[in-house]
Amino acid sequence: MTVSGLVDMATNDGRFQMRILGDVGRKSSDDTSRRIVRKNQELALAGKPGGGGTRPYGYRADRVTVLPTEALVIRAAVAHVLAGESLRSIALDLNRRAVPTSTGGPWTVQTLGRMLRAPRLAGQRSYRGTIVASGGWEPIISPEDSARVRGTLAERAKTGRRDSRRYLLSGGLLRCGRCEAVLVSRPTAAGTRRYVCARGPGQPGCGKIAILAEPLEAFLVEAVLFRLDSPEMAAVLEGRAREDATTAALQAEIDADKEQLVALARTHGERL
Repeated sequence: MTVSGLVDMATNDGRFQMRILGDVGRKSSDDTSRRIVRKNQELALAGKPGGGGTRPYGYRADRVTVLPTEALVIRAAVAHVLAGESLRSIALDLNRRAVPTSTGGPWTVQTLGRMLRAPRLAGQRSYRGTIVASGGWEPIISPEDSARVRGTLAERAKTGRRDSRRYLLSGGLLRCGRCEAVLVSRPTAAGTRRYVCARGPGQPGCGKIAILAEPLEAFLVEAVLFRLDSPEMAAVLEGRAREDATTAALQAEIDADKEQLVALARTHGERL
């Protein structure tokens, strides 16, 4: 049955009519598809945002109005990537601080990477993976930083490696002396590495502490090496640490027995 009535598929005429109807329907579908493609190309070349789908992170539903709180998250993530942080560590930090995606869900490496690679963050319009025009909306990051992020992530994907970790103490190892919030890695505008107590949306810190990364890391590395070189640490590594007097006495007997066994072995070896 068709919209125009019954078609008898048992007859040659019926099958012929059905083939014609199928060809007409396929041509109509192809024409519609071509019109959609042509319209999308026109919008892209004119620098207008594409429609449909989930709203892009950093912008409201109109796709052109910047959301300040999400823009801060994007700029911080870009700085972390350019400073050598992995997408995984950034996503874990966002989820730890309960910063949601544009759909309200948690961040994944794929979601974060796709968002950071988007030229729209720099006010650029892309079409099928190629930047074709300047967009008519406010950028969140500069075109230079956007290109650097895409290049950095592409290089990591190509080599299977990421840049060496430039922040030795990131990942919750440092805390603010004023409010106890975890210090985060955040370079200055000139690129100088530092740790700061971040304050703002999704950042629980007081914003009153900032310290340069290089001298702090050098100090702590020296302190760790000094501690590892101490007699107390050597005793722990050799299993000779004492928890109490009883344990110490038993360990002393074991040490004496070991010395006696060594002496007996030497005597036996000399056939005495």
